[in-house]
Amino acid sequence: MAVLQLTRKQILAHRRKVSGLDQRLARSRASLERAAMAGLQDSMPRAALLSIHARVAEIGPDTWKEPPLVQVWGPRFSAFVIAERDRALFTLGRLSDEPKRRQRAEEIADRLEAALGEKRMDVRDAARIAGVHDNALRYAAPTGRFLIHWDGSRQPLIWRVPAPAVDPSVARLELLRRYLQVFGPATPDSFASWAGLRPDAATTAFDR
Repeated sequence: MAVLQLTRKQILAHRRKVSGLDQRLARSRASLERAAMAGLQDSMPRAALLSIHARVAEIGPDTWKEPPLVQVWGPRFSAFVIAERDRALFTLGRLSDEPKRRQRAEEIADRLEAALGEKRMDVRDAARIAGVHDNALRYAAPTGRFLIHWDGSRQPLIWRVPAPAVDPSVARLELLRRYLQVFGPATPDSFASWAGLRPDAATTAFDR
């Protein structure tokens, strides 16, 4: 099999182009969705806003929390700004294949849903009512049943949303395609590290 030879310069040029960093796009729903196609990490408060500003013109201080964008605990359980239409990728796409881990995620999600009802709640209050440590709520994020809002100075707010009607294995393959499109060329190990997956799960996705 022939091996494609690529230089560092070619790889970086590809990543700039695909990531929309060559030239800012006019602001629109489509351009904001494109800016967030691989998710925008926001664990350093408003890092996502800077990332959007680098890709889209006429950005305001609140663009990161306006439609079509939402915030979730994404890869590695960090705060991410993503396109709402891609919620399944960044949640279900990271749901563990291991029965015990998946059961734990669903059980915490069930308890959290019961605690929240139809309210938006500080994660500490939600965790207290659900009877779990507040850090444990992050393990429910891959079920796709919650959104968060973190302004950087307080604890996040969390609320329930309908789970995406997507098979987790399908969501993971699309998450991998996005990763390769934006960050490729890449390996299973690099995808596992980025997405917060076990190496064997990442390898299986590459094989498929």
